[in-house]
Amino acid sequence: MKNEHYTRMCVACRGRKPKTEMLRCVNRAGTICPDPAQTAQARGAYLCKDPACITKAEKTHALERHLQGSVSADFYDELRRKL
Repeated sequence: MKNEHYTRMCVACRGRKPKTEMLRCVNRAGTICPDPAQTAQARGAYLCKDPACITKAEKTHALERHLQGSVSADFYDELRRKL
């Protein structure tokens, strides 16, 4: 893949895509939230812009495990709406 330096890995499907084609989530004070601008100064995790990846991350608790934080009840629904 060209410019692999700029690709990010999805925590759900482990696929690699350019950062602009991914959703970034960050851990802010123990709570995981979306980072639409992808500029927050916090540890981040990426998800594909695919409902299947969001569902897989929800079922496997991939974001909680990767970012070591908690997810609010409607977090995954909010991500799906942003697609």
